[in-house]
Amino acid sequence: YQGRGSVVDPSAAIAQYFQTGVAPRIMYSNPELDATLAAERQEFDPEKRKKLLLKAFNIIQDEVPAFFLWRINQYYGISKKIDFTPTSTDRMFGFDITVK
Repeated sequence: YQGRGSVVDPSAAIAQYFQTGVAPRIMYSNPELDATLAAERQEFDPEKRKKLLLKAFNIIQDEVPAFFLWRINQYYGISKKIDFTPTSTDRMFGFDITVK
């Protein structure tokens, strides 16, 4: 999901790349997508938001305004020889990991 593994809500990232006039990254504009994203941001019902997000993703998937060719690889492991407490942000920094 666009290199944002610690982000739970996709609204900001979708708008950042695909909403008209937000950022000049790809120069994409679609009034139907803009209206769908605006409606999604005003909706508090999780199921209704999910349907609006799926509609937005379908528009993006059908039109393919961008094609992401790079994705960071993330590797995880488990060992009783290290000490690490995960955070709610899902971010990991080497200085937070210590050897027992």
